[in-house]
Amino acid sequence: MALAAFIAVMPAMHNAFAVHGVHFAEAGEPLLKERCMERHESEKQKGGLRPDQLSATIEGGDSGADRSCPVSAKLLDEKFFLLASSTEDCEASLPEGELSTLRPGGENISKNAISDPRNPIRKLFRGERLDLWSLKAPNWKSFDKNTSIDSLVRRRCKKAGIEPSPEADRRTLIRRLSFDLIGLPPTMKEVERFIGKDSPDAYENLVDRLLASPRYGERQARLWLDVVRYADTQGYERDEFRPLMWKYRDYVVKSFNRDKPFDHFVREQLAGDELVDGPPKNEEEADSLIATGYLRLGQWDSTASIFQEDDRLRAEQMADLTNTTASAFLGLTMSCCQCHDHKYDPLSQADHYRLRAFFSGVEAEDELVVELPEKLAEIRRRNETLDKTMEELKKKESELKEEKDEEGLARIEKEKENLEKKRLKPSFATGASDSGPSTPATRVFYQGDFRAPREEVFPGFVSVLHPRYI
Repeated sequence: MALAAFIAVMPAMHNAFAVHGVHFAEAGEPLLKERCMERHESEKQKGGLRPDQLSATIEGGDSGADRSCPVSAKLLDEKFFLLASSTEDCEASLPEGELSTLRPGGENISKNAISDPRNPIRKLFRGERLDLWSLKAPNWKSFDKNTSIDSLVRRRCKKAGIEPSPEADRRTLIRRLSFDLIGLPPTMKEVERFIGKDSPDAYENLVDRLLASPRYGERQARLWLDVVRYADTQGYERDEFRPLMWKYRDYVVKSFNRDKPFDHFVREQLAGDELVDGPPKNEEEADSLIATGYLRLGQWDSTASIFQEDDRLRAEQMADLTNTTASAFLGLTMSCCQCHDHKYDPLSQADHYRLRAFFSGVEAEDELVVELPEKLAEIRRRNETLDKTMEELKKKESELKEEKDEEGLARIEKEKENLEKKRLKPSFATGASDSGPSTPATRVFYQGDFRAPREEVFPGFVSVLHPRYI
């Protein structure tokens, strides 16, 4: 009965929320039912408030109509929805995330996905876990573009009472720079040359020289290859060698040495095949195809098909690819929520499978052609000439068979073998393509078990930032 009476005040709340474009039924109503009714019932009436009667609700409790509860006289005013955030007792009982949900006129409502009350993550975790700095956009308005990072660091250190360390001597400085940028110590001659220089730009010149070194790309590539779990073998008990995976490794090295923009570096690895229409026309397009080697870096069980475990292997591959992509490109841990909603982060199990759905159409390519047009044309001309010679040998072979000339047939067979050895092949890479316009459905696996598929999900980013409203 109390709940039925409490719902009587809901239309006015809906009106107040509608003024600000907030969907009260999806956010405020469930929260008020749960939070208010457990504290203000016909028997409890905490603070003297009875939300089970409209007249009693409007009248208010011991603190009066304006300060008694989120449900107050002013909820009938379509300009405001006054909360118990002004009541200390209610402030203590409601976390900030829930209070903000009940503020349709506040500054943060409906401004972004995190504050949107329709966000499924807000619903799932009751408005908590959302106030994370890592999920907030940088406040560039307060950043002076003419202010250097060093000056900001010095300002913070000064405020914290931290004195800077003494300036390093030149021998220490060149060793630090060398290890940081190329991963190798400087030679004795390089140290002596740097120590003996008096020019004011000696340090800047040293930095430029190290950045221009081929060793720089190798050093930075090692860090990235660790993040994306690079390996030259397949894993599992056989651990077969991947003969062409080194091309992805060299692609990463070259990308750093050429100072490739990071957004393009990311795009090539996740969808390089979509950037190329047919065989590559230039080196950049070839790199885009080689970059899809990232999609093939997970473990591969070559015995899966023997034991009819292709579905199990596919599920493991998709989970590994999803989790690696989340950690490498998003800085998020998605492995936990492949089996359940995350225990700490604002991530749902559906988020994992929505991200996984982006890769549902990935197909392996062990002989992805990455040869450039000029070389392909040369290969084609060479092989066409060999094909003509082969046809002549086959005709001669037919004649010798009729003559039953065993010695001649042996000679022809040897010539054919030598001719095949001269045949040229284009350059291949280990990479990936897509299955075309239609892709396999992605479903949430109950407790992460691929044998227990549940509802279908579609490609999408994490709901806390990019919610899908259903």
